Amino acid sequence: ISIDICGVDYPSRKRRFEVVYNLLSTRYNSRNRVQTSADEVTRISPVVSPFPSAGRWEREVWDMFGVSSINHPINDH
Repeated sequence: ISIDICGVDYPSRKRRFEVVYNLLSTRYNSRNRVQTSADEVTRISPVVSPFPSAGRWEREVWDMFGVSSINHPINDH
């Protein structure tokens, strides 16, 4: 289950944006964090297929930080 997705801006880094995915496994009772980085033009792979609830959070990262997902179902910008 995708619990949360958030963006972080580190202006001094070459790839200044970090996208952090917080995941929960109810089967194994564990939490996992996955991080990726992007710059102003790099697009990230969406996780909405395995985690449908992630769609709106990925959209929020796009709205707040400008980090877009490749072929995201709600990229209407």
